[in-house]
Amino acid sequence: MFILVSVINYIKERKMKKLIFIILIIVCNSFLIFGQPDNPTKDDSTKQTKTELNKNWLFGELGGNGSMLSVNYERYFSRNLSFRIGMGTAIISVAGAFPVMINYSYKNILEFGIGLVPFIGAATGDWRIRFLNRKESGLLLTAVIGFKRINKGFIYKLSLTPFFNTDGAKWGLTGGISFGFTL
Repeated sequence: MFILVSVINYIKERKMKKLIFIILIIVCNSFLIFGQPDNPTKDDSTKQTKTELNKNWLFGELGGNGSMLSVNYERYFSRNLSFRIGMGTAIISVAGAFPVMINYSYKNILEFGIGLVPFIGAATGDWRIRFLNRKESGLLLTAVIGFKRINKGFIYKLSLTPFFNTDGAKWGLTGGISFGFTL
């Protein structure tokens, strides 16, 4: 019994020593943090050159996700992820396309995105007959793969935009060129 009590006391004493040691380390580190000298830094050492990410973009697009001509607003939520909404027309007929997309930018050069394009009053001609199944309205799945250039508050994009019509299970491919500016 004496041996058991001695072992229990040894373990308690040993754990207590570890606890006291940990508390001592924390206290000493706290004093080291607050014990730093108040030497002001030089002005030039605190300045950093950093590329400012503009969060709001407004741009026009010829071709692409919004039919023949569209106006789009893009909002960046992080450095690489953005949400885009637009309003487009086919110019020739009374057609409207409204792209809603989520885009990912890689190093502000490449852009990848997926989204939906509701359309009303489908365009006339071969495109309507082959791709839209003669529908006057519907919903298309779309994507974007492209290059972009941002320069002094202006944006330039060149993209491929595939479409998928779930109603007729048909694919289409268009391209677009965009010009815009930061808001």
